[in-house]
Amino acid sequence: KADAEGNWSANIRTGSQPGPYQLEIAAAAGEPKVIFSNIKVGEVWLCVGGRNMNFPVSSALNSENEVELSKNFNNLRLFNIETHSAVSPLEDFNKVTPWTVCAPETVKDFSATAYFFGREVSKSLEEMPIGLIQASAMGATCEAFCSRRSMDKSSDLAPMLKQWDEIVDPTSIGRPGSLFNGMIAPIRGFPIRGVIWYQGEANSARGDQYSKLF
Repeated sequence: KADAEGNWSANIRTGSQPGPYQLEIAAAAGEPKVIFSNIKVGEVWLCVGGRNMNFPVSSALNSENEVELSKNFNNLRLFNIETHSAVSPLEDFNKVTPWTVCAPETVKDFSATAYFFGREVSKSLEEMPIGLIQASAMGATCEAFCSRRSMDKSSDLAPMLKQWDEIVDPTSIGRPGSLFNGMIAPIRGFPIRGVIWYQGEANSARGDQYSKLF
């Protein structure tokens, strides 16, 4: 049942096999159905970071060959959350590239780090399906991907937060919590196996603080 604001959730008991499965959704018997096909069951990993996580397969070493080889890894599923900052946690995305099957046309613009990671994990787990959620932003800081609520609990981060509170620009991708609000908050509650992080140098001058943010 939906609550007063229209929010609802459902738990689906999945089989022990990876699939593919078909999911049918209907309001009641005889009602029109929404059907999802080619559903796989496996692990989902959240792939977050700055320029390094944003670096696409099409720019990787031997990119033409790697893009072509991707057709052999259709157990991978790709989901890309486009860069978006927000002043408060969002309930839904601003814009995404929804779940797609890994293939040359879908992987070329996807994170190289995420793709190669997912490929190796799938191999090591006997070709288990792997879902990869890319949430990256060029030049992003670590604190931008952390929730403001969690950072407010750390006295070590208070000077940084105070400094940002005095800066007018509310949607800067460097602002603490801005990318969490726009890109991570909408997937709160989504079950994942883990997180991988790859960033450039946006926090390089603040090593002690960086460890706190982690």
